[in-house]
Amino acid sequence: MAEKFEQIYLCYDHALDWLDEHRELFNPLTDKSDNPSADIYLTKALGELGLLCMLYYRSKEGDVEPRIQHFLQLIFGVWQQPQYQERIIRRPEYFQIYTMIYIVLQQCNVITEDYKELIQLVIDQRYVTATETTPMRLLDRRHMLDCGQFHHSLPSYEQLYHNTLLAQTPELAYLTDTDVYAVTHTLFYLTDFGRSSSPILQGDHLATIQWSIETLLGLYLRNKNWDLVGELLLDCYCLHWYPGTVFDLAWETIRKHQLPDGSIPGPRYSQEQRDKLDSTASIHYCFEENYHTTIVNAITSFLTYQDLKMSASAK
Repeated sequence: MAEKFEQIYLCYDHALDWLDEHRELFNPLTDKSDNPSADIYLTKALGELGLLCMLYYRSKEGDVEPRIQHFLQLIFGVWQQPQYQERIIRRPEYFQIYTMIYIVLQQCNVITEDYKELIQLVIDQRYVTATETTPMRLLDRRHMLDCGQFHHSLPSYEQLYHNTLLAQTPELAYLTDTDVYAVTHTLFYLTDFGRSSSPILQGDHLATIQWSIETLLGLYLRNKNWDLVGELLLDCYCLHWYPGTVFDLAWETIRKHQLPDGSIPGPRYSQEQRDKLDSTASIHYCFEENYHTTIVNAITSFLTYQDLKMSASAK
């Protein structure tokens, strides 16, 4: 047990080191090209870094980890720019991406709720809750608005869940990588990242979902897709259920493949390609390919470590 705890903690610790060392690469305001695509890409990445901070705050014990403080300082520095705050109003098609930055800072007690009324006015105009998207993305939208304690007209989690791919429990052989991301994220939002249990996830339906997650975890572990392995392990945490051998093997294997710099290879990462690049290009290549996988596994390892430690101390 002690060895497993150490593997999980080291994954988190080394991933955080890499994220901290490269945190300025998450800053969308450093792009001088006035490229809207680059702005959205980096704001999304910054929001994911913020999600790590938010979930850390929910489970932390004692003082805030200095590296988390660095991330929040970066996010706050971006949010303080008036032209950035305006994007929530001026670019409602990307409302969710920009609003996530506000919610992270609000949830981590960095800012007051002074801006909340303005965001609520945008929601009340109904555009952001009426635009069409997939059932999983509607769950995502509802979860984000609930985290920010906004009023909205979206259906209940139960109603939204019934239209998701996960609720239909399809044949796993049919699922694409995109489908599996939809499955993992559905559980994230339905359980509030493990913070609450859903009345939908009970009995035979829960058993079927657990079997699906365990089977997919084995498949993606074999495929060495550390992004989806990390998300499937996060689903295990969300259900507070850890499927024996495949769970232990997954953590052992992730640690073996974590790069010396602390990042975790994304699905398209190639060490051979990286070796051909100069130092600056190598840093940017590694960031673009690995940042998401590293954040996912940092979140998963931190929450899982905290959960297992709490369970062990309760025995």
